[in-house]
Amino acid sequence: GTPFHYQRVIDALSLAFADREAYLCDADWEYVPWRDLLDKNYAKERSLVMNLTHAVMNFPPGNPDGSSQPDLTTSEEGKHTTSFSILDKYGNFLVCTSTLQEE
Repeated sequence: GTPFHYQRVIDALSLAFADREAYLCDADWEYVPWRDLLDKNYAKERSLVMNLTHAVMNFPPGNPDGSSQPDLTTSEEGKHTTSFSILDKYGNFLVCTSTLQEE
């Protein structure tokens, strides 16, 4: 692992987190272009945003399908945390809470 290699990994993760922040939501209530987000051509397009000579501090989210990004700021509960719970017939219980980073 060279510094160059680590910077590429950090940049790739930063790109992914920028898209996650823009598109992570309940797909029953908001449109999520998940097929486009997973498309290899979209990933290649996003990689072109990376700068090979210096680190980029804040990557903007991408626009995978050309539509507008979901506006999650109108939710009464806020846009950063979601939680769900599942209980099955065997008594197994799962609670999942996801909180997005704030800038």
